[in-house]
Amino acid sequence: MYDFWVSPKTGEEANRCPWFRKVWNKQVFKCQIYNVRPDACRNYPVDREQMQKDECEVLEPEDLILNEKEFQILLDKLRNTNNFARS
Repeated sequence: MYDFWVSPKTGEEANRCPWFRKVWNKQVFKCQIYNVRPDACRNYPVDREQMQKDECEVLEPEDLILNEKEFQILLDKLRNTNNFARS
């Protein structure tokens, strides 16, 4: 995990993005600042390796067996939506 997010309340490192939230009682994650998110968020994640290294909560076990083209399609979809539901 990178030293990327710092809690404005405590000044301590946060374990995850403070704006990326799981919708209560659903397997859906949403970015609370999607329309105004910084470039670092617009371009994250770069690839499957980064998702694994960062223990990205959106990465599913079945994603690991996708070929590169299939994974890139999934990654593009994830980057272009604030609703991280799995169908």
